[in-house]
Amino acid sequence: MQLPKSTEVFSKVSWFDEIDSTNLELARQLKTGASNFSAVIAGSQTSGQGRLGRNWDSPSGSSLSLSILISAPFPEPGWLTLLAALSVKRALAGLGVEGAGIKWPNDLHVDGKKVCGILAQLLPQGDVVVGIGLNLSRQQPELGATSLAELGVDIDIDSAAAAIGSEFAGLLEQFAIEPSLVKQDFSVACITLGQRVRAELPDGSEIKGIASEVDRHGQLVILTPERVSLSAGDVWHLRS
Repeated sequence: MQLPKSTEVFSKVSWFDEIDSTNLELARQLKTGASNFSAVIAGSQTSGQGRLGRNWDSPSGSSLSLSILISAPFPEPGWLTLLAALSVKRALAGLGVEGAGIKWPNDLHVDGKKVCGILAQLLPQGDVVVGIGLNLSRQQPELGATSLAELGVDIDIDSAAAAIGSEFAGLLEQFAIEPSLVKQDFSVACITLGQRVRAELPDGSEIKGIASEVDRHGQLVILTPERVSLSAGDVWHLRS
């Protein structure tokens, strides 16, 4: 597939009709000289990776599977997932999708339904691969998901990848200059803040409390009532 719009945004673009995982492929390409802001885009993943070791599979042509390499030194890697999420929100707004919100740390929801998931992985050399899965047309009502098609947006893979990549590049530049302003924008976009939440920690334990803020490291602060800073884990919004 030709990807002229994405080629203008990323330093290098690799396309695969089908692949095991765009994140894994980009990590493999790093060993052969992939450069900062290289991208791998696929029409289908057979072993896509989700958070906490889960699989993230995507049928052919129904979603955008995009991975982006951040190899330049980044001062606060904990914020890369959050910046990617904010990039998707801004790209969706540019496509006419209003009301998208970020569920900390890595999901985009519209009207309570998930439309995008993000996974950032730190590699041994210190590079970071940011994987983005955006549902273009796949129907998954049983999973509480939606798609751009259901939201009235008809967009091809190349245009979607380029829109997200352009916003991400701009946010990375802005973060280097005005990190406090970007963090404020994220807090406004984060629908988790102010919610009563239940968080399942990586060790299997749970906490409940009010999600009060995202700290300078990108961690979610939960008042239980004592302050707990969460860097990883599943978070559910609880009804009052």
